Amino acid sequence: MRRPLAAEAALAAVLGALQTLAYVHTAFWWLPLLAGAWLVYRLNCASVRRATLLGWLFGTGWLVAGVWWLFISMHRYGGLPAWLAVLAVLALAGALSLYLAAACAAYARWRRGTLLVDAALFAAVWLLAELARGVLFTGFPWVASGYSQVDAPLAALAPWMGVYGIGAVLAFAAACLGNLGQVMPGRRWLSAAAVLCALALPGVVGPATFTKPVARLSVSLVQTNVAQDEKFAVERLPDALAWLQDTLRAAPGELVLAPETSIPLLPDQLGEFAPGWWTPCALTSPDPGATCSWACRWATTPAATPIRWLACHPPRPRVGSIATTSTTSCRSGRSSRPAFAGSLN
Repeated sequence: MRRPLAAEAALAAVLGALQTLAYVHTAFWWLPLLAGAWLVYRLNCASVRRATLLGWLFGTGWLVAGVWWLFISMHRYGGLPAWLAVLAVLALAGALSLYLAAACAAYARWRRGTLLVDAALFAAVWLLAELARGVLFTGFPWVASGYSQVDAPLAALAPWMGVYGIGAVLAFAAACLGNLGQVMPGRRWLSAAAVLCALALPGVVGPATFTKPVARLSVSLVQTNVAQDEKFAVERLPDALAWLQDTLRAAPGELVLAPETSIPLLPDQLGEFAPGWWTPCALTSPDPGATCSWACRWATTPAATPIRWLACHPPRPRVGSIATTSTTSCRSGRSSRPAFAGSLN
C-alpha cells in the first residue's frame, strides 16, 4: 500500500534516528531490528526512486542522531558559527547516507518476492553499504549497525564475523521480519523461524569463549585533566606533555592506557615539538613482542631491550587519576620487531 510520501519520508528519518538509542542503552538492541524491518516493509512496495529517498532519509536520521556531538566540536571549540556547524553535520550525514540510499535502490530493483532470497539480497546490499561507508575515502564507521548488538544474542558472532558481519545478520533478520506481510499466511512461519534462527542460534551454538587466557596483565588507566578548549593551546603543551610523561613513567601497570588525545599532536608533530619525548618512556616490560598501530613513535632503543607498551585508549577512571588492575587476561607472543613505546589513536 502506497502512503503519502511526506509522511513516509518523515517516519523514515525518525526511525533511523530512534534506533541509535541502542548504542547508548544496549538493552534496546531490538530497536535496529524493528527499524530495519519497517524499512524493508516499505521498500517492498516502493519504486526504485522512492526506495532511494527512503534509504537516504533513514540513513541521514541515523547518522545525525549518532554524530550530533560534532556540532559541539565545531561550534564550541572550533569557533564555527552555529548555523554552519549544523549544516556541516547535516551535510556529512547526508553524504554518508548515499551508500544506504544506493543499497535500498538496489534492493527495490532486484528483489524477487521470495522470502529468503530477498532477505539475503537485503543483507548483502546492507553489508556493502556499511563496508563502503567504513572504508572508502578513509572511511567513517561510526555507529555501524553491528555496534548496537553488543548485549544482544548476535554478539556471539563478533569474534568470527566482526561488526560488519553482525550488521549483515541483523539486516537479514530485519528483512525476514519485514517480509512477514508479503508472504502467504501459510508460509509466515518460515519468516518467523528465519528471524528466530538468525537471533538465537549464535548464542546457542557460538563458542563460549573465543580466546584462551595464558597469563595475567596489570593495567594502569591514566586520565588527563585538561580542559577541551586548552588541550590544543601551544603555550600549554609543554606542561601537559611533561606531566603526562612523568605520569606514564610512574604508572605501575605493565599496560598503560590513556585517552586517545592525551597527546594532542600527530606523530610527526610530536617529533618536531618535543624530540625524543618517547625515549624516557621506554621502561622495562616482560613482553618485548607487543605491537602498535600506525600512530606510534618508535623509541630509539636496542631491539633486545624490552620496554613497556603505552597505549592511548579512552579509559573511565576519575579525572586526574591513575587506576590499576591486574585482572586482565592476555595472550603471549614474540616478535622480531624492535622494541618501542607507542600511542594508539
